Amino acid sequence: MSTVNPYKEGTMSHALQEAISKQTPIAPREKGVEKRVIIRKVRATFEGTSKPQSASIRAAVLKFIQDAPEHTTTVEALEEHFKQPVRGFLQKLLEKNHIAVVADE
Repeated sequence: MSTVNPYKEGTMSHALQEAISKQTPIAPREKGVEKRVIIRKVRATFEGTSKPQSASIRAAVLKFIQDAPEHTTTVEALEEHFKQPVRGFLQKLLEKNHIAVVADE
């Protein structure tokens, strides 16, 4: 890459080119050795860090899990009840600590 700024001094393009040339290169991220977890069964934690909108499907999914016996249910039961894929909702609930994945027995 050339170190000469091709733009006229005093222009926005010149300033941006200068700023870009002073940046450090992005270091590649180390790849983790974590295995991807397949969610089959979840349980409510009642410790969420967000509040899902009351009329949303995500809130309905959370309520279904919380109302289930022992606050635990399977993804299969959720998908059968809601008649649609729910893994996206579960992922967000997991990120916000509303649910936890139950290990396969």
